Amino acid sequence: PYCAFALSENTQAFLPVFKQAILRRGLPERLFVDNGANYRSQHLALVCAKLGIALIHARPYQPAGKGKQERWFRTLRAQFLTRLTQDDTSSLDALNRRLWTWV
Repeated sequence: PYCAFALSENTQAFLPVFKQAILRRGLPERLFVDNGANYRSQHLALVCAKLGIALIHARPYQPAGKGKQERWFRTLRAQFLTRLTQDDTSSLDALNRRLWTWV
């Protein structure tokens, strides 16, 4: 898996992370995402279409449909965020370096 923290939740913050995930792990057949505005953008739909990736949105208000993602965030909160030090959070780069070491 590949992940990163960002300063905002929008398409412009998501796309560089998505690009790095593709460069590190290869092109996925499908991208299963939430229904947030950043995942409903025409730009993301166009990127996925050009790359031949099926963009699939979870059903609204049904967290059971995104069980793996919900479990990932639960694990992240319980095992990663609780162990952060002040040095780990001194900058976004420092936080992401710590995250990548943990992952």
